[in-house]
Amino acid sequence: MSTSPYHHGDLRNALLRSARALLERSGEADLSLRSVARDAGVSSAAPYRHFADKDELLAALAAMGYRELTERFGSMPATDGALTDLVEGFLAFAEAEPGLFRLMFSYPCTRGDKEPARAGRAALEALQHQLPGFSEEALTGAWALGHGLAALIVHNQLSPGDDRREYVAAIIKAAAKASS
Repeated sequence: MSTSPYHHGDLRNALLRSARALLERSGEADLSLRSVARDAGVSSAAPYRHFADKDELLAALAAMGYRELTERFGSMPATDGALTDLVEGFLAFAEAEPGLFRLMFSYPCTRGDKEPARAGRAALEALQHQLPGFSEEALTGAWALGHGLAALIVHNQLSPGDDRREYVAAIIKAAAKASS
């Protein structure tokens, strides 16, 4: 508990920043509303003004991650190598924010929390905007490819080497060849 009086004009975002930092440092298991409050320098009761419980905080974090992924997808130029660029963007996001990435794709959106599910759909729509000629099945495949490669790298199951873009392009080419 904080020993100094403290008032925060943007408490929810301060709590999310603290939660995100704790998530990256210690992982989801060690994250609690009390630890987030301590890290943010507020009372242990303060987080309850914005989050009913840890699950609600995790849902907000997962949604935040999807929004950032959406921004990343939306800021990429549409080029001939758009699929490679998008998969590369997925990988860069996962490497920069491994704890958040793990949370986003492990948080069960079926818990009734609509925010992560909506934010995840928006990311998929941004992907669709960048790959306009892709069918729904091909779009799902692109999403799965980006997520799968990122998960393998984040969990240290795969090392793409020095030229990751070339590696990603080779995987995409091999998958396209195998499916034709």
